[in-house]
Amino acid sequence: MKKVIINNIEYNIPTGYSEITTQQMINISDIDSGITETNHLIKSLSIYCNIPEDIIRHAPLSIINEVLFYLSFLKEKLPDEPIFEFDFKDKHYSVIPILQKSEFQDFVSIESALENHKNKQYLHS
Repeated sequence: MKKVIINNIEYNIPTGYSEITTQQMINISDIDSGITETNHLIKSLSIYCNIPEDIIRHAPLSIINEVLFYLSFLKEKLPDEPIFEFDFKDKHYSVIPILQKSEFQDFVSIESALENHKNKQYLHS
């Protein structure tokens, strides 16, 4: 994640697909396709970076260009191969083989469960 400051508030900008949640991708897909390209861009930036749309509309162009630069990875094709191992917060994780054969809905259920219980001590390192 990169950080940008707009109106004295710090926002985290993802710099890779690993920093984007499933919920964010769902929210992006729910954007009305009938809106203007500008409004689509504003809504997308808001979703990916958790910046209110009104703040984006009034932000200096230099900041928006910086955010777009950090998000340039979105133009890259997603890898075709699934990821079974990854590092997070200085720890190495791997997906157990049975989970690798799970359906997509199982992964969504896991993320939903984490979101619903995000304040539980046992789910955080």
